Amino acid sequence: MWVKQAGNELPEPALPEKIEAIEFDEMWHFVQSKKNKWWIWKALDPSSRKCIAWVIGRRDAQTFRRLYDKATYEK
Repeated sequence: MWVKQAGNELPEPALPEKIEAIEFDEMWHFVQSKKNKWWIWKALDPSSRKCIAWVIGRRDAQTFRRLYDKATYEK
């Protein structure tokens, strides 16, 4: 699927130096037909409203885990 491939080729966003909380959000899109639904999951820094990570996939725990792992921030 070209959408997933394009999403995987995008560079990761630069992380702000200080993140106190992470907000997770999701949205779905149809690709070519209503039978082909894909979800875009994103992690946001609520204070700056900047996206710190995203993944494209299904609406399941495995996709969320991929986002959670990408959004892990160590000081």
